[in-house]
Amino acid sequence: MHQNIACCFISHATVNLSAEKFSLHFPAVLITSLCALVALAGCVTTAEQENRWAFSCPDAYEFTVTFSEESETVTLEDKTQKHKLDKERSASGALYTDGTIMFWNKGVLARVELSDGIVHQECQGDSI
Repeated sequence: MHQNIACCFISHATVNLSAEKFSLHFPAVLITSLCALVALAGCVTTAEQENRWAFSCPDAYEFTVTFSEESETVTLEDKTQKHKLDKERSASGALYTDGTIMFWNKGVLARVELSDGIVHQECQGDSI
């Protein structure tokens, strides 16, 4: 994407538009416009980059997890707290922790250990 933006800046620098010179610079305007479209097509909003899931546990605990674009971190949020957790090594599934909160998932199943020692298991997730 950085190459696309550079292309637009380079093309834009060569364009000196006035009403009478427009036809002489039409190719430069066209190149600038095309570069801008290519650059914008590569833009992704934060919502598109995130992968958000809602989990519901058998004990009625509910929470959401938002995975970062490359799944290196998650944000775990329930009704009272919000935590950013880093990915850790796991033998199976994916494990995230901040040292006090632990979130583990494999597919749509999840387990959460909170800082007060409460463990929520067999939580079912749905993409939202």
